[in-house]
Amino acid sequence: MDIGLVMGPRNHPAHPYPLADVYQDYIDDVVRAERLGFDNAWVGEHRMTTDQWTPSPLTVLANMAARTSEIRLGTSVMCLPFHNPLRLAEDVVAVDILSRGRFNFGFGVGSQFEEFRTFEINSKERLGRTYESAAFIQKALGTDEEFDWEGKYYTFPKVRFTTRPVQEEIPFYASAMGPQSVGIAASRGYNLIAEAKDSWVEGLQNAGFDPATKKAQTLLPIVVANTTEEAWDVGLEGLLFHLNFYTLRKRLDGSTPDPAEATLTKQDIIDGRMAAVGTPDEVLEWISEFYAGLSPNQTGVAFQMRSAGMTTPAVTTSMELFAEHVVPELRKL
Repeated sequence: MDIGLVMGPRNHPAHPYPLADVYQDYIDDVVRAERLGFDNAWVGEHRMTTDQWTPSPLTVLANMAARTSEIRLGTSVMCLPFHNPLRLAEDVVAVDILSRGRFNFGFGVGSQFEEFRTFEINSKERLGRTYESAAFIQKALGTDEEFDWEGKYYTFPKVRFTTRPVQEEIPFYASAMGPQSVGIAASRGYNLIAEAKDSWVEGLQNAGFDPATKKAQTLLPIVVANTTEEAWDVGLEGLLFHLNFYTLRKRLDGSTPDPAEATLTKQDIIDGRMAAVGTPDEVLEWISEFYAGLSPNQTGVAFQMRSAGMTTPAVTTSMELFAEHVVPELRKL
């Protein structure tokens, strides 16, 4: 079981602090994760949000690459509809070089109304744009020969991609959940940042890929402390902000959910099993049950251990307790 750390560097709007310090805290978390034996770390992307979510995960990952030497680093995820795929391919290669071949490229279709509106991208085009961009980037990374690209959304004549990655093949991870997206990801042999589905495994096999060579890493918020009460005390505010960010944001058509119906509570987190919160023993039991319900092809979980607003002492305690008491047992899964 691969043990990962996932994050979206950002503030809590209720009590923000300087972004330079915010970014440093998240970068320090990855340095700590490497010391504690985590396998990978992932940085997400959003923009124009009240929490100042970072719009530039590759820049953050470049800094993390300079501070680490072993842990794999990846995007979870780059929202491809908002990027020029040629420029993005160049930045992807740069991070792979700076990390000396430790980069995983995770991507998705985007989900934030404000981003589609401001970039003037039709949200109905998000799937097509995403997988055309991914195909172009894969092509560019795979050859140093000149080629022309003429797709539905992008045209690039006489591409000569001479800056080569360190890795022979940078792993591509699709955040694929719907049947169409899962089908495309499987047909191209992409790994998943999602729960592994039978349709993905079958699609890989049908396309001639060995599922045993592919990875599927899902995501889970987590808070570990010495007592159950302490875990909820230090983590609840951040967890509620994180989860309600998704339930209360505008839909892609611009409509707004009813807060009275969409706002989550602590009890909703417990009843819906939306996060693992508690002592090391409680968290181990929770994750073991969670993992047992996943596909045998699920290779790992990336844990969000710093929700917006959590203090560094609380995050440090959570990570260290998790690494000492929970991870050794999870490895056996």
